[in-house]
Amino acid sequence: MAQQTAVEWLEEQLNKWSDGRFYLPPHLFEQAKQMEEKQHSNTFLAGGRSAFNAAKGRDFATFEDYYNETYKKE
Repeated sequence: MAQQTAVEWLEEQLNKWSDGRFYLPPHLFEQAKQMEEKQHSNTFLAGGRSAFNAAKGRDFATFEDYYNETYKKE
């Protein structure tokens, strides 16, 4: 059974609980799902690159280190 992404869960909850009082155009959810998929892909690929990065002195000790460097805006 496939897992539900965070964006899919949020879309489901908004549809379930808003009773039509809250509306976002469907293309925004699709765009968010594509962005989320790309982020997951980058995370997956980063694991494969960890040995390469270690050789270059850029290994991430934890996922949080990778996430903060990749996605956090300072």
